[in-house]
Amino acid sequence: MSDLQAELQGRIGKLKWKGKQNYLLAYFLYASAGVASAAATVWTAVLVASRSAPSLWLAVLASAPGAAVILNETLKPELKARWCYEKRAALEALLRGSRYANVPDADTVAKWNELEIRLEREWPRFGTIAAKPTRGKSVK
Repeated sequence: MSDLQAELQGRIGKLKWKGKQNYLLAYFLYASAGVASAAATVWTAVLVASRSAPSLWLAVLASAPGAAVILNETLKPELKARWCYEKRAALEALLRGSRYANVPDADTVAKWNELEIRLEREWPRFGTIAAKPTRGKSVK
């Protein structure tokens, strides 16, 4: 295995783990929002049935789903996971070309550089809203 192939293999492994972490975070946020919403609903029903006054903890619990949604929209873990998996697939294609198709290292490096530049532009930025291009007009 050449140095280039070893470096590609290392990056592929890191992207797989990073993608998995982001997916786990996204699903944790979705699950915590659902559980907190259900718990707040049940707790409210119990308090109403017992004619007790709502507590501060109920307010905190009721705010958890909104906080989870805000975190999910701000951090964008699912989009980042998808980005990691797409980049990993592209690097795997470069690695296979280098290993099995005898693509010269210079060509592999050139394609890798182009890939890095393109994908860095597509990285889901913290707290930004994805702009949808309109027909015939570019959105900046």
